[in-house]
Amino acid sequence: MAARQDLYQHPDYYLMDELLSDEHKLIREATREWVKRDVSPIIEDYAQRAEFPKQLVKGLAEVGAFGPYIPTEYGGAGLDQISYGLMMMEIERGDSGVRSTCSVQSSLVMYPIYAYGSEEQRRKYLPKLASGEMLGSFGLTEPNFGSNPGGMVTNIKDMGDHYLLNGAKMWISNAPFCDVAVVWAKDESGRIHGLIVERGMAGFTTPETHNKWSLRASATGELVFDNVKVPKENLLPNKSGLGAPLGCLDSARYGIAWGALGAAMDCYDTALRYSKERIQFDRPIGGFQLQQKKLAEMITEITKAQLLTLRLGQLKNEGRATTAQISMAKRNNVADRVETQKAEALEALERMVGAGKRFGVVITDPPAFAKARKDQPAALRAYGKLARLGATLVEKGGFFFIASCSHHVAPGEFADAVAWGVQRAGREARILHMGGAGPDHPLHPMLPESAYLKGMLMQLR
Repeated sequence: MAARQDLYQHPDYYLMDELLSDEHKLIREATREWVKRDVSPIIEDYAQRAEFPKQLVKGLAEVGAFGPYIPTEYGGAGLDQISYGLMMMEIERGDSGVRSTCSVQSSLVMYPIYAYGSEEQRRKYLPKLASGEMLGSFGLTEPNFGSNPGGMVTNIKDMGDHYLLNGAKMWISNAPFCDVAVVWAKDESGRIHGLIVERGMAGFTTPETHNKWSLRASATGELVFDNVKVPKENLLPNKSGLGAPLGCLDSARYGIAWGALGAAMDCYDTALRYSKERIQFDRPIGGFQLQQKKLAEMITEITKAQLLTLRLGQLKNEGRATTAQISMAKRNNVADRVETQKAEALEALERMVGAGKRFGVVITDPPAFAKARKDQPAALRAYGKLARLGATLVEKGGFFFIASCSHHVAPGEFADAVAWGVQRAGREARILHMGGAGPDHPLHPMLPESAYLKGMLMQLR
């Protein structure tokens, strides 16, 4: 694959550069040049292969992207939070997976060791993490409690001279190759604690997760603990309870807010350049009003996000940024292209079809249409109508996912109803996946109704 030439020029419609210090601009330019030189030429190839480019670790360390706000006495660069944000912005402009790897190292591994760890832990781990000699992961998300960390089942027992750690974490960035993992577990009283688990400890394994659809140039896996003996000196002593891991997530979300901004800026720069180069009807397509409207909307949202993140960085430097403020910036910058509708399914879809709306991805997740056997015929008609309306809303080449939670509707019947609806919408579909419940939703062999979940993912022409 030919190397991509990186011609990026960042948009600055409101002259935000005037609000940055000279040091901020130097840090941003140094990171940008590294991305252009080392990331952009190779990243598409690695994304296609779903492989993390490990050779980038040295460069990330050299530009100071691992724990840039960590004091220099522990190996960090001693920079402020705006500098950290600018680095994440430039790195995600190159690739989201690389930024994710960097954010995990900085916000989810180095930050808790610095903020919650002992002096001995700081001096033992932080310099090696800052230099890239060690890579870390963060173990919070669990198979059954991904969005509810308070429900975690990973646990520790006090065995006198050590803790015995059991449980599992899932969807963990950097897991397959991490040297250390900051893991959160409940003690016998239900209190949550953080522990530093090192590779090589007996019973600690990190199987890799394959076949991801996004963040393909990052490594994702599990952290599995089977009677792992963790020395007591590896417990983070200075903070416990759910607030400890949530504090780490605040730092990570801050970096994500800046990173998503970088990705958006790169998209705008690419679209703007293409609009000037692509000739249609004897003139660049950027000369047409519809394209100008799209570009104007893009730069407006980017400018708002730039000002939002910069102000958030100022508040973070002052120690005044709240969890709500950080979440607002992350939500705004990440979710700009997502439209969620919670309503009566068929009515909502009919309104959007009538309004002429179209989306790149449409997901329909209705309640059970067949709560009893007698409801089955009506349910099949409803699934057919849902598929027809949903398929109508999908752009050409876009994706349509439809689910069912009616155990009185068999998988084959559901598939036939969906196929009828898609055909009635005048669309051709390529089925990408048909499945049921995931591994976190076990089936009971004596209860067929426990296999009630069904779903179909299609690409529509």
